[in-house]
Amino acid sequence: MKKPAPPSEISAGLKGFSQAVRLSYQTDSLIRAAAARLQSENPHWALIALGGYGRRELCPFSDLDLLVLIDSRLESGDLNDLIQQTIYPLWDLGKEASHSVRTVRQTLSDTKGDFKLRTALCDARLITGSDKLFSRLMNRISKKPSRRVIQDLLKRTAEADLVRYNTWGDASYMLEPNLKESRGALRDYHNILWLAGLILGKSDLSRIKSSGLLSDDDIENLKEAADYLLKLRFDLHSLSGRRTDCMHYENSRTVCCINKGGDPETMMQKLHQNALVIREIYESFRSGIDLMSRPRAQTAMGTDYTIEAGHINFSPGSNLHSKPTLLLEIFSILAQQGRPLHPQARHLIRRQLPQAA
Repeated sequence: MKKPAPPSEISAGLKGFSQAVRLSYQTDSLIRAAAARLQSENPHWALIALGGYGRRELCPFSDLDLLVLIDSRLESGDLNDLIQQTIYPLWDLGKEASHSVRTVRQTLSDTKGDFKLRTALCDARLITGSDKLFSRLMNRISKKPSRRVIQDLLKRTAEADLVRYNTWGDASYMLEPNLKESRGALRDYHNILWLAGLILGKSDLSRIKSSGLLSDDDIENLKEAADYLLKLRFDLHSLSGRRTDCMHYENSRTVCCINKGGDPETMMQKLHQNALVIREIYESFRSGIDLMSRPRAQTAMGTDYTIEAGHINFSPGSNLHSKPTLLLEIFSILAQQGRPLHPQARHLIRRQLPQAA
């Protein structure tokens, strides 16, 4: 198995997603070439990329999370050959490759109690092998969950978020944030994709827009912010020669150098700004998903505002251009009652008064 290009060559002149996609395609080629001698017209297995590798957000020292999906007709000897030909060489190259072997039935059963597997499958992507086997799994997984399951997913996500935030802090102001796990970092961006995939059946940003939970500005700002953080993470891996996701001060100057100048203070300021963008959009998206999964009971607050599932919203037909005092009043109400702003109200403010949002 031939080694991929050095990270420094892959990184040169490319943005975050471009770098990661290029490295992911190179890794795909390695695995396909290794598996080629095992191919038949109707293989009884499929090699599937999960997680960041499945999303093609691979950094130089990211884990390669692989699912070896098999059916009952695959002989044990053939399975051993498959593992030896495709997984072992990745280890020889120093890749952190982990794999599990499951049938479609086992995979579906395991997702009921394994939250990490359930979210990882949102990013599942076939590398090589049986397209029919892969499609059979994805068709079963893509079924719309019940309201009870949605509430459980939201609860588990909120609990995992709280643990992350308490452990890694907030990337929008920390001096040495974790580019993946801190609040406002890449994991919050991934959660948007996962929740949209699990609940809405739409795991890409352009399709999420049709749900009304993200505006055009949200999508563009989210893409730019996530791209910037992914670029820093990719470069950090390249410079460190190992997996590291914390932007320590001693690394910031070197990262600035390979990004053609600038100073660490300016870079950190931009990092904080982009983390704040991700944090705010994720929180708004989470509120919107939560509201969609609840009964739509509304309580009027006079003629201009309503309370929906604890969130303050404008009444239907509100126009901030004809009555701009509504903007001041709603923030006053938010401060007085300690309630969150409804996602629809946020979109209305951004759409009608972008300079004030």
